[in-house]
Amino acid sequence: MTTRIDNVYYLKPEQANLTIAASDAKRLLKKYKDDSNVLPEYCFLRDLEEKLGQQTKDKIKCQCGTQSYGNAKFCRECGTKIVRKGPADIEIESIDWHDDEYNSTAADTFFPVFVKEIVPCLQGHAAIGVTFGDDDIEWKTAHALIDNGTLTWCELQLVPGAEAPDFEADDLYEAGDEEDENEDEDEDEEEDNDLQVVRRR
Repeated sequence: MTTRIDNVYYLKPEQANLTIAASDAKRLLKKYKDDSNVLPEYCFLRDLEEKLGQQTKDKIKCQCGTQSYGNAKFCRECGTKIVRKGPADIEIESIDWHDDEYNSTAADTFFPVFVKEIVPCLQGHAAIGVTFGDDDIEWKTAHALIDNGTLTWCELQLVPGAEAPDFEADDLYEAGDEEDENEDEDEDEEEDNDLQVVRRR
């Protein structure tokens, strides 16, 4: 039986604040990017590549005031060697780690790569959910906390007293009935108008 991961996601995105050092992100991408059997098709590391590329394109100001591109080693105006600061930590907006249907790469690499190699590089806190299973069995969801490089599996406990959600969606059937009623009323008005015209004649 092949188990696959359907999704890895933040349980409370508004409270998640995970970051990764740019150097760690570059190292992991260099190590795993070209190995199609390691990184799943949908992987948050791939999303970080664009942010890393943007960092190298950012302009750096020389002491003479000239703006130089991030990949420049010397100032194009005065020739002074450019002193650059270390790249900032990158915010991880999603923790996605899954494949398309019938592919098990994400499940096969979850523990050896995601848990053992990537999680230790993550700083900050987040609660995550992992939905996994197979087409022949019922889907399950596991929950974990990531806390400054450590992943701890947790049980989800339901505590009474939560605020009820507010659904603002219209009832499609009622909306359809209202439209039909409005159309009937319009038709009745048109008929009345026609009758009035006939009577005037």
